[in-house]
Amino acid sequence: DDDHAAQGPWAPEIEPEKLLHALETMVLTRAYDDRMLRIQRQGKISFYMQGLAEYAISVGQGLAFEEGDMKFVSYRNQCLFLLRGTSMVDMMCQCLSKTREM
Repeated sequence: DDDHAAQGPWAPEIEPEKLLHALETMVLTRAYDDRMLRIQRQGKISFYMQGLAEYAISVGQGLAFEEGDMKFVSYRNQCLFLLRGTSMVDMMCQCLSKTREM
């Protein structure tokens, strides 16, 4: 509202652990975006789009998905991958067009 206080109903059915995981995912994505943008500016990858200001949207969408739902991700949806447990190394390898060495 005008006094910067949250208004409206909350979703008390969401477990605190799930909300904490969502917040951690947003913070982790911010760090990932920062690193990948620096790699792009160094010329190591030709293209990277940060998800600035869209982290909460991706996490909210990710929390709404059920197991087995298909996700059609696009630019700025890194949170969806991290929320579902995709390795950051695998995500970086995809951007760098490399296979992960085992």
